[in-house]
Amino acid sequence: MKIGVASHTAIDNIVNNDLERISIGGPTYYAGLMIKELNLKPVLITKVGYDFPFEMDKYNMIERSYAVASPTTRFKLVIQGYKRRLFLLARCEDLSSNDIIDLDGYVISPITNEISNEMVRDIIKHSNFIFLDPQGFVRRFKDKECYIARTDLLTDNIDVIKVDEEEAYALTGLYGLDAVRSLKSKIIILTTKDSTRMVYNDKLYIIRFNPIDSIDSTGIGDIFAATYTCSYMKDKDPVWALSLAVASSIASLKKNNFGIDKIPDSRTVEEEGERIFKSIEVKAF
Repeated sequence: MKIGVASHTAIDNIVNNDLERISIGGPTYYAGLMIKELNLKPVLITKVGYDFPFEMDKYNMIERSYAVASPTTRFKLVIQGYKRRLFLLARCEDLSSNDIIDLDGYVISPITNEISNEMVRDIIKHSNFIFLDPQGFVRRFKDKECYIARTDLLTDNIDVIKVDEEEAYALTGLYGLDAVRSLKSKIIILTTKDSTRMVYNDKLYIIRFNPIDSIDSTGIGDIFAATYTCSYMKDKDPVWALSLAVASSIASLKKNNFGIDKIPDSRTVEEEGERIFKSIEVKAF
């Protein structure tokens, strides 16, 4: 099976106290490499600029677009404990519906509003499964620093949407489970620093865990999205997919590495997922 990842590829300047690293970034690589680790084929619907310093070919993933007329999207990420400040230093050109092809599934995860609502609707027509991370739809930038703003986004016909508490409020004007009730996707996932909650078929599934302090949490949501998508497409079991997705996030943070070096191996994800699956709380919703 082939899974598309629609997003800008980024250059990330990651700063944590006295530690600083430059890494290839963006959902394309965090999600793409996780898809590869789980033995499915990633197809990157992306754009990078003339200044992109990494060798894309060495990762052996299919590229659908490549821009040379503008700079690559570039972020500075300043990590302070569980808090993260995000600065946009450069931005590549928008993605285009012309690059969309028929694929088994898609992870849609813009990072700088590079995907339009119209493009989302076009992707839906070309795939059997859509996982949406709305992070880039709700981001705005003032003096280069990112903040989250109220945003209208149609989530009908989306199979899975994953939001954190800020994103949920930005999309609905509501908090917590009230926000979840107002989202219209088939499966809604709400993440916090110590829990993940999923609403599916009028049931609430809750996974609790201890917060993990890691030197770099960049890309954890993308790893989650890729794992969930791969598992769901293989087994059609949303609860098992949730278990593995949380497991991959935890395993990534525990590696305590910068950038894409935090991608976990599939065996660790499977073992952690089995433990998590047994601990899930289920309630009526």
